[in-house]
Amino acid sequence: MVDLVKDQPSSSLKKNIEFKLEPSRPSRFYMALADDFLEFGGNSVVNALRKSGPTYQQVVMDVCSRLGVPVNGNGIVDNESLLLELYLDREWKSLSESERESAVARARNAALIEAYPASAMAAAILGSPLQAATDPAYRITVPGVIHVAYLRRVILEEINAEKSHALTIANELPQTTNHARAIATIQDSAGKDLISVGELDIYGDSQWPVLNDPTQINTLNAILQAIPAVATATEVASTRYMEVVIDGPLLKAKGVDGYRLITIKDGTFSHGTLLDPSSLSQIVNPAALLQIVSVVVGQKHLADIKRELTEIKNTLKSVSEFQQNERFTKITGIIKYIEQHATSILSGAPADAVSNMLETNERDLIILIDHFITDIRSGTAAITTLSDPDKFGSEGIKKAIEDQHALVSRHYQSALLAVRARAANLQLSIHTGLSSELRQARLEQIEECLKELGEDGYMARDTAIHMREKIRSISARTNKAKTLNQRKLELLSLNKTLNDSLRKYRLEIEKCMAEADFSNAAQHEPTRLHIRMEGNQVRGLKAI
Repeated sequence: MVDLVKDQPSSSLKKNIEFKLEPSRPSRFYMALADDFLEFGGNSVVNALRKSGPTYQQVVMDVCSRLGVPVNGNGIVDNESLLLELYLDREWKSLSESERESAVARARNAALIEAYPASAMAAAILGSPLQAATDPAYRITVPGVIHVAYLRRVILEEINAEKSHALTIANELPQTTNHARAIATIQDSAGKDLISVGELDIYGDSQWPVLNDPTQINTLNAILQAIPAVATATEVASTRYMEVVIDGPLLKAKGVDGYRLITIKDGTFSHGTLLDPSSLSQIVNPAALLQIVSVVVGQKHLADIKRELTEIKNTLKSVSEFQQNERFTKITGIIKYIEQHATSILSGAPADAVSNMLETNERDLIILIDHFITDIRSGTAAITTLSDPDKFGSEGIKKAIEDQHALVSRHYQSALLAVRARAANLQLSIHTGLSSELRQARLEQIEECLKELGEDGYMARDTAIHMREKIRSISARTNKAKTLNQRKLELLSLNKTLNDSLRKYRLEIEKCMAEADFSNAAQHEPTRLHIRMEGNQVRGLKAI
């Protein structure tokens, strides 16, 4: 900004005492710099009458008018953003910090050329004193406003990044958990606690899910009433809050008069045998225990998977190619298969046959994603080769670009739907004994897909570059500058719309992946149930 104004004949900056003392420290004379810059935004006669230049808001509006940029009300920040969007030759998000300075310098020069064609620039520099007195100095204000817009965007990004970082730290603070002291336990032959029951003196959360399954309630009643010291009718008060910790379901052991603890750890089954079943039966009914443990452990993850599948199906229906494209039919078939088998698998049913089909789903989804990525690349490349159907106006080429961008956007959407289906398939595969090595490899592959297809990925940047190149090349003999720039801005906004959509999909998929990772970790941890008792009846149940 100092370089823009200090050497101009009419500049008053050189008279400023602070500037004379330390010309390399603008923070010492920023008010004088601002006043000097604003003086160039008005004509000398009016400036003399009002004893100052126009306001910065008026300068921004005047620059937009000069360049034919349609303004967005009187908002300074919005109008600055429109100028940056129109004259940057690359997407802002794709620019590294080291690239931004040169990109903004190119934007300043491009805007200045449009504000002053070569002949007009010479006239402005060599024009009559009267003209200089009555015209704003656009050779100062045009690059100056774009530079201020750049500085403002950098500062706002830093502020937003600090806010986001503070929120992340707050969310990562440890949360307290209310656990009960065990007052009754069941152990395996090695002395490891398999089931422990304790009473919670205080329970802060008063919200309980409604239990609609009477079988589930009856089974719990049977279990709790079989533990004399905890849940007999004479010892349970009118309202009690109980916590049950279960480290795996109990199954009948083969060839042994006992029961086994079975968990899946690192893709293999881990067995712990319960001996002396006669003693065990005096405390708890093993058959009822097996039923309730299977239901509760599965319910912890079934709701998440069902929600994920419903969201994918709803999005599929919104895509125009849905009924016509064989690849969409393939995705919906996979989703229906996962949906049909999720309940039975998470309720403890044998998963051997299903695991083979889930592996087939994995293979098919990888192939589909590769096909969609190929479509994105070819569709993006086609943007720059679009021909203008009109000889004079710009409406025809605008429509052609919009249609091609919509096609590429659908390919992005399709690819990310397939990635999301793959994440859901992984969630269920973890419960069928998928090894930790395969789980980790697939999580990493999905993350790589998101890097490719996300809003910050190289594919989205490539699409934005092709769009911007094509849009900048649009010209029309019969359109006014304001009409042409309005159409360019509308086309450039398509990139933002696509990036917003890609960001939404990425966050949804990352959430699904986090749930898959949690499902795997949960198999190594005890399952905790909070049970609300009224008298000797179960009235509330939560899996913690």
